[in-house]
Amino acid sequence: PAAPRGPTATPGSSPQPCSAFPCPASFLIGIDAAGNPCRFTELGNTGHGWRRGTRDRVLIERPSHGALTPADLPIPPESDLNLSVVDVARPAGAVLATESWLRELLVGGEPLLLVTTATMPGLRRLETTLALLADHRNVSSAVVAVLGPRLARWPGQVRHSTGPRTSALEETGRLVAIPCDRRLAVTGPDTAPLPSAVVAAATTALELMPAADLKSPAAPFSARKGSTPR
Repeated sequence: PAAPRGPTATPGSSPQPCSAFPCPASFLIGIDAAGNPCRFTELGNTGHGWRRGTRDRVLIERPSHGALTPADLPIPPESDLNLSVVDVARPAGAVLATESWLRELLVGGEPLLLVTTATMPGLRRLETTLALLADHRNVSSAVVAVLGPRLARWPGQVRHSTGPRTSALEETGRLVAIPCDRRLAVTGPDTAPLPSAVVAAATTALELMPAADLKSPAAPFSARKGSTPR
């Protein structure tokens, strides 16, 4: 996810109010699908192509209608919250291929958190994504959350799947292992407290990310194309 106005946060664990913008092609993936729907408070349409709801202290804004391509996503509204998270929820290649605010956010140098798994396919996809993004932006400050065991406990096959860009991030301490939790794997995040080990790992990732200052995730794009919804 690219994160304007600050680094990323986990729904239900944020120390401060924050907003999240899931941008999936389907409503069934990404932040929008996390957790038990009964724990989600629906606030209704914003009138600008987004539906708004809350989960704990997280304001979640998701598209009112399906968006098959990034260009189909409506311009996000401005926010006065100190932290916004955009869940890209699409392959980087698909985002880069289409002119949209999501593409400009991804290539514009805003704080970037990539998420993968500690598996051979996961690390190969990570290296491919880093190489693709490196043609458009500096990826040396990206943070990678890796779901799985501590890096020192990776199996040899997984370790050998690490590419040069991934290794460079590891050398600067920008790979963060996120421990697997059986309950979360089944239920997803909800209003129950997150496991302390998960919170500690997420805090580490948060502290590694630089801050930004955008009123909207689409601010650079809106400056060229027109005003941002309020």
